[in-house]
Formats: sequence, C-alpha cells, structure tokens
Amino acid sequence: MDIQFDRYSLQLDGKRTFIRSGAMHYFRLPHHDLWRDRLQKLKCAGYNTVDIYFNWDYHSPAPGEYDFTGIRDVKALLDMIESLGLYLIARPGPYINAETTRGGLPGWLLTQPEVILRNRIEGAFQYSPAYMAFVREWMDQILPFVKDRKNLLMVQVENEYSTLDMEPEYMEELVQMFREHGITVPTMHNDFYGAGLYADVVDIYAIDNYSVTDFELDWRTFSEIFSVLDHLEENIRPEFCPNRPMMMAELQAGWFAGWKGVPYEQIHKSLGRDHIGLVTRSFIGQGGTLFNHYKAIGGTNWDHIGATDAYTSYDFSAPISESGVLTERLYEAKRINLLLSHFDLTQTERISPEDMGLSPSPSLYLVRKSLKDKGGYWIFTRNITTFSHRIEIKPGIEIEASPYQAKMIPYQMPLARSGWTLEAVNVEPLAQTPSLLILPEGSAETAMEIRTGQSVATQVDPKFADHIEVLEAEPGLYRVVLATGALAPEMLAWVRLGDYAIYLLSQTLADRLWALPQGDFLMGPDMIRSEAEIFFDSSRPFWKILSNGELQVLPMAQTQAIIIPELTSWTLTPGATPLFDSKGYQPLMGASDMDSHHIHEGAVWYEYEYTGPRHQLSLHAQHIWAVFLNGECVLEGHTFHVHPDVGTPADKVTIALPQESQNPGKNRLVVFVESLGHHKGFYEDTHDPRGIIQLKLDEEEIQGQGRIQRALLDAEKQTSGAENPLKEAPVLYASTEFDLKLPPEVELPLGLYLDLDIERVNIILNGVLIGQYWRSCKNQTLFYLPEGILRRNGLNQLELALMNFLPPLSIENPFPGGYGRVALQPYQKLFKVSH
Repeated sequence: MDIQFDRYSLQLDGKRTFIRSGAMHYFRLPHHDLWRDRLQKLKCAGYNTVDIYFNWDYHSPAPGEYDFTGIRDVKALLDMIESLGLYLIARPGPYINAETTRGGLPGWLLTQPEVILRNRIEGAFQYSPAYMAFVREWMDQILPFVKDRKNLLMVQVENEYSTLDMEPEYMEELVQMFREHGITVPTMHNDFYGAGLYADVVDIYAIDNYSVTDFELDWRTFSEIFSVLDHLEENIRPEFCPNRPMMMAELQAGWFAGWKGVPYEQIHKSLGRDHIGLVTRSFIGQGGTLFNHYKAIGGTNWDHIGATDAYTSYDFSAPISESGVLTERLYEAKRINLLLSHFDLTQTERISPEDMGLSPSPSLYLVRKSLKDKGGYWIFTRNITTFSHRIEIKPGIEIEASPYQAKMIPYQMPLARSGWTLEAVNVEPLAQTPSLLILPEGSAETAMEIRTGQSVATQVDPKFADHIEVLEAEPGLYRVVLATGALAPEMLAWVRLGDYAIYLLSQTLADRLWALPQGDFLMGPDMIRSEAEIFFDSSRPFWKILSNGELQVLPMAQTQAIIIPELTSWTLTPGATPLFDSKGYQPLMGASDMDSHHIHEGAVWYEYEYTGPRHQLSLHAQHIWAVFLNGECVLEGHTFHVHPDVGTPADKVTIALPQESQNPGKNRLVVFVESLGHHKGFYEDTHDPRGIIQLKLDEEEIQGQGRIQRALLDAEKQTSGAENPLKEAPVLYASTEFDLKLPPEVELPLGLYLDLDIERVNIILNGVLIGQYWRSCKNQTLFYLPEGILRRNGLNQLELALMNFLPPLSIENPFPGGYGRVALQPYQKLFKVSH
C-alpha cells in the first residue's frame, strides 16, 4: 500500500482517507474468539482502523524468552485484522503505558544491572546501552510480525515520552530500528504534552487529549476543559503540522477506574454519550483527519496484567464494553463514523461564519469549506450550556443546538447523486448513496432543501402524509419538512424525489442503523457482527434499505428462555500452609523486596525467627499485608497509593508486640504481602519495590535475614489428611463447578457477582486468575468471565481464594450464605436472527 500525506490527510494508494481508529488491547482479551468478536463489532460501528499496543511484558516472562503462541499469537491477531479489512496502527513500545504493570516493560528488566528504564532518571536523559540492547532484542522479536502487513498505516515510536531537554537520541535510535527491519510506513509519536516533542524525529506528529479525568465534578459546568481541542488549528498546526495532517493518537472515549477512585458506574454516568460526540466533532472541526478513540474496546486485567491504577475491570467506559456489550457511546461514535464514511471531510479549510452570512451564536463552533472539486461547506455547532439555541442557516431552516450536543451540518453540499446538491439541512446526516439519503429526525422540525436541477415527481410515505410537507420552492429545488415529534421510537418515514429516496429515522432507529459492505443498510438490530450475524434483545421487526433506495421488511428475531445455573455444592479447603510450616521457603539475600527475588507479581510469604520476646515491630510493606506471630495474626492492613508510594513515613506502621503471644526462647514471625502490581512508569515509578521494604524488631532491621516464598499457590491447600487440620484459616479455598449450555445463536456474556463479608478474594476460573475483589475498596462487585476461559458449553471449575486475617475464616461456616452472595449474572441477552 502506497502511503502519502499532506497537511490535510493520509492518501492511501492515491485516495484521501479519513482514519477512524479504535484502540483494542488483545492482551486484555484472552481468547481468539474475543479478538474476532470485538474487531467485527468495531468494523460494524464504522471504524476503518484498529490501534494495537504490543505488550513486551505479556510476551517475555524471562530474559531471552518470548511466547507468541495461543492467546499470545500476534500473527493470528494481525491475520484476523487484515482479513476483516481494517487498517492497522502498530504501537510496539517498548513502553506502552496503557495502565499495564510497568507500562508493558517486563518485570525481569528490574533486576538487570546497568539498565536505566527508558534512558531517563528523574526526567533527565541518561542513555543506557544495557537497556537499548534489550529493547533491540524486543524489536527483533515483534517487528517481523508487523513489517510486511499490507494494511499497516503507521508505527508509533515509544509512547508519551519526554525528557527535560528533549534529547532526540533515544527516539532516533528507535526509528532507525524500525527502518532496519524494513518498516517503510510513516512513524508517529504520541506527545502527551502537546508541546511538539520529537515532532522533527517522526513523520506524523500526534497528541492525546483527555478532557475529563475528575469524576467528582460535572464536566458540563467547565467549558474550558475543551480548550486544548479548540485551539489545535491555532496552536498545533502552524508550528508542528504545516505539511502533515493533525492526528489525535488518543482521543478520549472513556476513562479507567481505580482501586481507590470512583467506580465505573459513576464514570459512565458522568461522561454519558454526549462527551464522545462533543470531543470527536470538535477535533474534526479543527481540521483533524486522523483520530484514535482510546479505548474503543474495554478489557480485563486478568492474571496481574494491570498496573496499580486500575482494578480488575479495564472496561474504560469504552463504547464497546469489557463484556462486549455495545453502549450508548458506541451508537454515538457509530453516527460520526457513518457520516465520515459517506461524506468527505478529508480536505477542508476554516472560513469565517460571517462569509456565509451566519449570525454569531454561542453554539456556532466554526465553519469549514470543502476544497473538493464541487465545494460545499460544513457548519459545526456545539452547545455547552443548559439551554437550547437556534441557528438560522436559511430562511425557514434553523439548526436546533441542544444542550451538550455537537453537530456537523452540510451546506450547499454536492450529493453522491451526480448533479444534485443538499442545499441546506438542519440535522446531521447519517449516510448516503447515489440513490438515497438517510437522516435522523431532529428535536424540532426536520427541514432540508435539495436541488435536483429539474422538476421530478414526488411521493410521501402515506402513513405520514399529514406530517411531511414537500414543496418545490423553485424549479428543481425541493423543500422537505417533517413535523416535530412525528416519529415514534421504532419508526421511519420516507419521501421520494423521482427515483431518489430520503429516509427519516427516529432517534432510536438512527442509533441502530448499520452500514453493510456492499452499500446496503440494516435498521433495527441492537448489534451486528456481520450481515449474517444480527442480534436483538426482543422480538421486533427490522428493515433493510438497499443501496438503490428500496425498502425491505425482514423477519423478527425469536427469543428463548436461557437457564443460568446457580452456584452450589461448594468444597472448602483450608490454605496458608506456609504460615504453619517452613517448607518451600528460600533464603532472603540482601534486600527483601519481591523484585530482588525475581517475583514480580502476586503475593509472598516471609518467615523470620528470633529469640526471646521483643517489644515493638515496625513494618513498611506494599500493598496488602498481615503479620502473624507464632501462628496468630497480630496486625493487618494495606499501604496502597495510586501515585508514587516509596518511602513515605505514613507507610511505616509500628505496633507493640503482645508479650503473651511470645515465647522466652524461639519465636516465629510470618508476614503475608500481596502486590497489586507495579506502577505504570509514567512518572518513573516502575522501580518502586513490592513486598517488604523494611522490617524492624525493636530497632534491629531484620528484613534481609529471613526467608521468602510465593503465596496463594495450589501447594498451600491442606488436604483432609494434613497434619493439624484447621478449624479456621486466614486463607480458605472455596471451589465449585457449573455446567453451561448456551446456544450459539445467543449473545450472553456472563459475570460473577460477589458481595462478600471477606476482605480479599482472588477469582480463578478454569485454572486462570480472572479477578480480584477487595472489600476495603469495594468498587467492583461484578467480574467478567471471558469467553474462551469460560466454556459456553461444558463444565466450568470456579475457585475463590478467600483471605481474611482478622478474624480468620471458619471452615465450618457455610458458604456462600455465611459470607455473602455469589452468583452468575448476565450483562445482556441478545438473540440472533437469520434473513
């Protein structure tokens, strides 16, 4: 594919193309079927490109070891993307951020001598040959998968990188690596600061923009949050993009929820569907022709993938949710994508609204003139107030600017039908072919004028003869008006000008309009994955509009009852064997943190011995911990911070040791510590240690004198024949089985609902850790069970590692009733229909 560009857009094989991209994290979707499902939904929503981070850590468990098999099969993923006809933006890092632990850098890098991560210390550039040698090894592994892809658009260099003096050596060396591997497509960099960082090193300069990150406040009361977007053409284009298109590498399509932050329910409610519409149309209004919605597709932080910023769910409030459910935000994004795929905005210039005779209005954002052969204009409206405004664009045709809505309105726009012009319209179009135009109804009357050039016969949908007016205002100029509120939610109307069809859809149907590859359209389905995979939540009719304007009514979907099994017959097994014996421990050598012992994720046990009673214990550990003295828990807590958390005095806890729990001779101290991941490294905090940072008995530091072993392993479970069987335990394993029989024609993503009076729970499905519940940060109670790990048809094993230290758990307490509720819960239920 030949890729050229100028200040307006990319040109692919000579054709200007508007890049409508959505980000997907394959490593947060642990099965090929999930990849295909989400990619199909992305394409059906009108995106033409997928943005892929490649996670170095996910593929490299140890130095020199790389895994690209099974759910890590990058070739299979890229084959799938190519087969679906999507373009690819590749982002191989080495650093990716993405709220992944260490920002995607492998844990083993933390133990390599002389490695300076990202060639940076406290913001200052410090070149590290050892780090670059490992980076080159990674690029030698990943770039061969990428370089020959026919659908490859561009490759990102690093991610959100900066130094105090903007030294270019690191970035230049990465670009050189790409070129040495035969990558010829444009390079790009995502500048978090929008300050022109490395604009002279890469081909395409890009920025990211997250206008809303504080969800305690209502963004609708702070219009200034869009100030960066609103000045792109003024601030970014002249200096950094005079001869290349403006790109938004990450245009906010959601936000992540953290352990101590607001839950996703609050983020969903805050952003609503209006935010994605406002920011996307605002960017287009600035003349941008390359955007990437981050993220378009949610995912799951299974098996310790996530950084400390986010809990198990990485739904991100994305248009396509973690469980694959299509949200209102997806329907809004789909409307924009439909318009961009049926109307050309790849080459426009901003003009003054006064040049068109438009009066000033608080909701008149700007106007752009198309530079295509036949011209035309785009009027961008944006209302960030609580009041509606009206903008008259022609006598009798007023745009209704509703609160917190943006629109892209064509004016004197040539239609796909040769020689015809959409002279004026007061709603944002959905789609067109040479034979038809599809529009949504407006909040007020819907009005348009179409110039045909000659008189034609007119027809009006007889069901709406009293609500639609068609007038020939002058020879060859027709005005069509639909009365306010004429369409019920599941309703459409049509008008014909000769053999040209105009369809007017209710807002509900406008959301559920789907473009098919051959130029036809479906109306009514809640979701489609392809023309052959159409889904509804209830039995109701749907329609097909052929590209020639013909309307077909199609059969209704048939629903059926689906039985979701209850979770019963639990087996309880005491755990925490390392608390009571010394098997499996390895000596601590020097530092006591986990990384120093090549344990980069999960939990550990520490064991110490001392003689005679002591008075005081001082502990600094990350993140969740409990201290046991001679088998009895004397202290539990956590020192968790979303932001850098090393060495702060508040993290050091000091307690008096109970004298009655100590022996005059030998005493055994055991400490359990569970890490919630490393920081993502954006602020150079990846090296922050996990596990025990400091341990003192009285004033003696003993953290390097004990032993360590991994925690929460199968070997810890006590069998019925174990010595000293327990009646209570700090860790208890509860397991059950459930059999699923889900018909293939049903879309039924499942979650596990937990509401437990237990501090910590690790959720293990068919042997895979898929979720972590933390009662003290009770933001997540529903955990997605990813299909592929979940067997839709077959027996599933579910195990819960229950952790409660004070008091310990009674193995005689019935489960789940004694501790709370555990149940399978569907996210939605959709039924497939064939036609």
